[in-house]
Amino acid sequence: YAFYGCSALEEVVFSESVDRIHENAFLDCVSLKRVTFPENATLYTILSSAFENTGLEEIELPSSLQFVCKKAFYNSKLTKIRIPDSVEQIQEDAFYTETLKETHVDSLKAFAAIEFTNEKANPTYYTKNLFVQGEEVKSLILPDDCYLLNDFAFTSLTLEGIHISKMTLTIHEGAFAFATRLGEITVDADNPNYMVAD
Repeated sequence: YAFYGCSALEEVVFSESVDRIHENAFLDCVSLKRVTFPENATLYTILSSAFENTGLEEIELPSSLQFVCKKAFYNSKLTKIRIPDSVEQIQEDAFYTETLKETHVDSLKAFAAIEFTNEKANPTYYTKNLFVQGEEVKSLILPDDCYLLNDFAFTSLTLEGIHISKMTLTIHEGAFAFATRLGEITVDADNPNYMVAD
């Protein structure tokens, strides 16, 4: 509760020494619109409700971040979010906000391996889209180095098609849950776990 309810707070600049943001740290800071981290940030955890009910409109999460806990950005004003490749776990409702429109990532492989604690932990549940290096995914073509699709990895996306690579060996529960208008699904013929049966 370090800055709980501080309605005059508009911007926060973190130092490189901050390695975690505690629960409710900026809860109800309704005027907080901008948060920045240095290039050499060491932040690895954002705990529950850290930025809940803030006016936060944009944030560039650092490449050191590993864990985003439940309701971390709940009911903020974020319009888009970029998930760094370093993230290992995102908990439920971490990015729930009515204003969120776009989910951005740099690597499909890294995003597919994130542990989402349920379908609502994945921001794509709300945005219905995914941008990889700035380009919106219409047909999901998994790269050959994408071995694992974790639970709810691509939930709620609107996809024209999915291509499973020859190296995708494990697809967990709900990986494509709530996908809409899904077209064809193809699997590389050299995938050892794929078989066609009459």
